[in-house]
Amino acid sequence: MFKKNTLVILVVLALVIGACAPAATQTAAPAANDQPANNSTTPVEITVWDFYGDTTPIKPLLAAFEAANPGIKVNFVAVGWDAFWQKLPIAIANHDVPDLITTGLMWAPEYKVSGAYLDLMPLSNGLLNGQPFDQVLPKGSLDAARDGNKVYGIPYDLDAYGYYYRSDLFTAAGIQEIPNNWTDLAAALAKVSDPANDVYGLEFDTGWYSWDPFLYYFGGEYIDQNGKAVFNSPEAVASIQFMKKLVADKTAVVWTKDRGDLTSGIKAGTIASFYNGPYMMGVVRTGAPELSGKWNIAMLPTEGGEAFGTHIGGVHLSIMADAKHPSEAWKLMEFLFQQKNQVAVYKTSGAVPGLLAAMDDPELNAPDPYFNNQAPISIFKDTASMGRPN
Repeated sequence: MFKKNTLVILVVLALVIGACAPAATQTAAPAANDQPANNSTTPVEITVWDFYGDTTPIKPLLAAFEAANPGIKVNFVAVGWDAFWQKLPIAIANHDVPDLITTGLMWAPEYKVSGAYLDLMPLSNGLLNGQPFDQVLPKGSLDAARDGNKVYGIPYDLDAYGYYYRSDLFTAAGIQEIPNNWTDLAAALAKVSDPANDVYGLEFDTGWYSWDPFLYYFGGEYIDQNGKAVFNSPEAVASIQFMKKLVADKTAVVWTKDRGDLTSGIKAGTIASFYNGPYMMGVVRTGAPELSGKWNIAMLPTEGGEAFGTHIGGVHLSIMADAKHPSEAWKLMEFLFQQKNQVAVYKTSGAVPGLLAAMDDPELNAPDPYFNNQAPISIFKDTASMGRPN
């Protein structure tokens, strides 16, 4: 109310002063929300918020984008993970948002359904560089960005859980192949475990995401189709009991902070297997180089249960609903999803790119000596395609 009254007083004063002043040539003032003309001398500036940090794959590509699109300049803003989630709601409330952001649609789904992000379907016609979304992006990661027929982001990199295991310890225990169901795998883990010497077949993280593979395998859900919380269903309880028994039998260990980080358990030989995302390849490789050739990666069990599921995460790129330049932001997004630029995601940050064609690139599928000359990227690609978002 104060602002409105102040505005009225200012307008009246201006009219009075204008009536008393000598006549002058009048020129129309631009409207407050007019955008600068997009010509060669006044490029459009789009703002990007990025929480990747020092290993961002986006920033190194911007010079090439601007060279290819001289009418667009990019204002790149690095925002730390914690600061990002503090600044974003303030920017949304003030309608002063960046154009394009890195975001976690599964980490904070409330922004997807609140209208803060732009539905990309009208802007893109469901095509990414001329190809239908469904044909070029992993289903699980794309589904995380959907709400009905609307799509609120494009998976830029993905985080789907693979099963990391010490092949030398499993071989020594007489296990040549990882079982594809949890009952048989639990029996194999018991053979690998040697709790007297602080060796455990499987490591559980303390985060809720460690539950996902078991919850889905036993037929449980977090929320049913009607939006009702059902994580206390008989199926969900059975999955918890299965995990609890593994810990009680000392076949599995819950890794708590007092034990240090996960790498310390890997280096010490305490952890014979764990499940986590593709970024852990780099963590293990650099954190325990002496174990090169002793680790392999498999898919989590897909048979014998009610459903296959795992935590699916990763970074999505979204355009804000209040973006000043959504078309130019989409142009940048398509540039970032060119295959060579998606390969750069892996080379720069170590993350698995969201574009299926980039996952098949020979550069990403060279044998990895650390993992017994496997090409593990295909494991995560298949998991993301078969899995589902939380």
